[in-house]
Amino acid sequence: MTRFTLLLTVFVVLAGVLAACAAPAAAPTAQAPSGPQGPGMGMGPGQGAATGMGQGMGQGASNSMGMGAGMGAAPGAGMGDSGAWMDDDGDMMGDDERMMDDEAMMWGQPVTAPGGVYRDISVDDLQAMLAQKDFLLVNVHIPFAGNIPGTDLSIPYNRIAAQAGQLPADKDTPIVVYCRSGAMSTAAAQTLVQMGYTRVYNLQGGFNAWQAAGLPLDMNP
Repeated sequence: MTRFTLLLTVFVVLAGVLAACAAPAAAPTAQAPSGPQGPGMGMGPGQGAATGMGQGMGQGASNSMGMGAGMGAAPGAGMGDSGAWMDDDGDMMGDDERMMDDEAMMWGQPVTAPGGVYRDISVDDLQAMLAQKDFLLVNVHIPFAGNIPGTDLSIPYNRIAAQAGQLPADKDTPIVVYCRSGAMSTAAAQTLVQMGYTRVYNLQGGFNAWQAAGLPLDMNP
């Protein structure tokens, strides 16, 4: 290497060193101080009735974020579901009561009549109904020949409409009619249906069938 080349190389190296020394020092990267962790409990949407828990986010004083399981809308949703269930229970109870009412209408066999339907019941049906009596029992036979125990009224079958004032004003009141053999009570049942009564029962076979089953008649008018 010639002296000239050596001098040129030294000159280039010195120039680079001087340039590096002359450049301003780079500012150190500032490290932002970390703030305290935010609160762990937060309000957040719940997962519904399935989990009852929600994820909440807490905001710290230095904008740090804290994550925590929060009791958010889930308990409300759970309580809401429970309330709906209670409401449903209330509705079901209401339905049960209506089903019990409808079950009372299931005694006997339905018979279509002008204006509606009445039901023919047996002696066994009437005995079961009398065990929890919630109906009006009417003897429509003429002339008088005895009452089934528990009878409330005696109205001639052909005077039902004329003596309507003796009957309940509520047309949904259950009414059971009977006579000696069932012919007169059938006519009475048809009349009651035409009058708008919705829960009418006719004892098939009348008190003849009642006595044939070994059951007593009250002979006092």
